[in-house]
Amino acid sequence: QIDESRINIKEQDYANLNEQEREQRITTDTINYATAFIFIFENGFPEGFFEDDEELLEDVYQKAEAIALGASSKEYFRETNEDIATVLEQLYDLATPESMLDLHIEVIQTLTYIEKSTANLSELSAQDESLTFFVELLSLQEAIDSLDSIGTRWGERLGSLGISSEDIGLETGSEVQPSEQLQVEVEDDRGEKIETEQELEQEQEIEVE
Repeated sequence: QIDESRINIKEQDYANLNEQEREQRITTDTINYATAFIFIFENGFPEGFFEDDEELLEDVYQKAEAIALGASSKEYFRETNEDIATVLEQLYDLATPESMLDLHIEVIQTLTYIEKSTANLSELSAQDESLTFFVELLSLQEAIDSLDSIGTRWGERLGSLGISSEDIGLETGSEVQPSEQLQVEVEDDRGEKIETEQELEQEQEIEVE
């Protein structure tokens, strides 16, 4: 469970507008949100963490072997956990239109689960039973699979609103799926990379006009 009261909800009560104007406002709200959402995901995770399930499993299995040999892998999972915590804070703060709220909540719930799983993995040591590690690994994998499913529905929702991948800055022909955007290398100074929501909205308003 998450604290839904922390989510920054952008209400879309446009009853005073005609149907065409109302649809345009909802589309603009959603494009602004989706652009910022993708930006947060692109810059919030280690390169390739969600890129390919098999590669992730292979990487984590290697960490398990390192644990068995007495080498520490705590830092790997601790850093990943910190990245996820940062992304979660940004997603809570992101102005989320009512048109995307249900899926936004699901993303936060899933990332919260992943955060807990990586936190548990970061506490493993050479003295831990291997079964404990693989139980946590399976939990992590299930959460990632769930995020992929949510990502598909996220893209379908944008499509139902007439929003294309190009509208939110993705390459032509690419699917609008946030889990596939977790492949960009994280810069050391995130403060310089993350644009404010106001700047994103201003840029998007210019594009819409």
